[in-house]
Amino acid sequence: MQKFQGLVLAGCSALALTACGADDVVAPGGPIIVNPAPAPTPTPTSVPGGSVTAAASCTPGTTDGGTVALQNSRGTVRNCVVPSLISGTLTLSGRRADGIMYSMSGRTDVGRDVDLTGGAAATLNVLPGVTVFAATRETTLVVNRGSRLNADGTQAQPIIFTALANLTGAGLTEATDNLWGGLIINGRAPVSDCDPTVSTSTTGGAAGCWRKAEGVAQDTLFGGNVANDSSGTLRYVQVNFTGVGSGGSEIQGITTGGVGSGTVMSYLQIHNSLDDGIESFGGTQNMDHLVMTGIADDSLDTDNGYIGSVQFLFAARRANGTVGDSIGGQNMLEIDSSAANDASPRQYLKLANFTLLQTTPNEPAIRLRGGADIDFVNGIVVARVGGTQGCLDVDNAETVQAAGTYNGTADRGPPRFLSVVFDCQVLIDADSDTFEETALSNAANSNVTRAFTNTLQFLTGSSVGRIANGSNESAVVAATGLGSISSFFQQVNYIGAFSGPSDTWTRDWTCNSDVADLRGALACTDIRVF
Repeated sequence: MQKFQGLVLAGCSALALTACGADDVVAPGGPIIVNPAPAPTPTPTSVPGGSVTAAASCTPGTTDGGTVALQNSRGTVRNCVVPSLISGTLTLSGRRADGIMYSMSGRTDVGRDVDLTGGAAATLNVLPGVTVFAATRETTLVVNRGSRLNADGTQAQPIIFTALANLTGAGLTEATDNLWGGLIINGRAPVSDCDPTVSTSTTGGAAGCWRKAEGVAQDTLFGGNVANDSSGTLRYVQVNFTGVGSGGSEIQGITTGGVGSGTVMSYLQIHNSLDDGIESFGGTQNMDHLVMTGIADDSLDTDNGYIGSVQFLFAARRANGTVGDSIGGQNMLEIDSSAANDASPRQYLKLANFTLLQTTPNEPAIRLRGGADIDFVNGIVVARVGGTQGCLDVDNAETVQAAGTYNGTADRGPPRFLSVVFDCQVLIDADSDTFEETALSNAANSNVTRAFTNTLQFLTGSSVGRIANGSNESAVVAATGLGSISSFFQQVNYIGAFSGPSDTWTRDWTCNSDVADLRGALACTDIRVF
């Protein structure tokens, strides 16, 4: 997605579930309305995954919005409406198996920005087995600076953030996206490119260097100098059918702004976002075990001085699917540092054990620019879908300049590739510069294969999406010394996101689609009640 754009101002629609506040997300099209009137309970049937009966009452701190009849004979659930402003501590404990699902309508704030006048921190706890759904396309969940979202699921009981249509099945297809605004999580960790309209300092990474979140009202800010700041925990979580906004001011599946290293982001699936899967504006959080399926824009997008490590990333596009923001291109990875290229802090992404399957013609798998520093370790990149656009697109001389100090900020030199293989119809972007060759020829690189032949296989028991290592991938010698690159990394002896067909890390907690069968419990178009 294109950076450094203006913000969408707040708007509001008349909603059936709950009143909308002054700072709601704007999205094209009308709202999706759920009828709060009680619905009849379907005749019980035996369906895979079971069915439920609506709970008699709602969890304290939420209000009763009636019941919702679920698709596929799954029964009914009590619709417990989350308040538009969460203050203090709110715990969503009712599980879908207990006949409860929670709704949000319009912009929903966790606390008020603690760095602004009148700000107060809050905590939203979402327990294992909980489903939270957006009642309208104008819905997004905003975790403001100083507040926390603790959505800590388990492999058997993941937490699901989704849209109303996922519950009812109305109009839902394999390619559905753009149903709501996703999660925006803000923190007080360092960022670059201070916004002069809101910052009290123009020095990148300083306490008063702040930026505005895209797609929401102006008072949603992030940034600071607390590198180890915590915005909570997201673990074993699905975020499905997101991506609203337009013109470079969209909301991703998960947007992080200035999120600190005290935040846990692990075992996350973003499915069918019309915009990015995860975009991180600055910050220092680490992430692991990320699944990006059916993302129309960038699967992972990092910029504005993000410094962190990511390990185990699987990303696959939907062949002939929708495309996202045409301003920035439909990359698998979009890695920027800053608008000024040599601004501080300079981005340093360390990415290990990744598998990227690009199925969009004439779009790169990896786009690097803005003077970013990057380590790519143990990676598989596949793009054999025609066109003339290369797998690798590197822009700006600052991205490949020699190690040194520029404008007062240290540069580690050109991107580094360690045990990375490319199976691409065209490897290098056909523009007039030679930055791609400079990156691929970096003397610090090792074991780079430019013309690889992939032998990817289905995960055991799956029949959609060849995503696991086969014989050729297993023959590649993985990089050693991962701990010396990042203390966050696990040392493994394979490249790519999966060690082989029997790898189990996506089992049970993910959902399956026409993009990939991950051995999740159900299809993404179904609604889980267990």
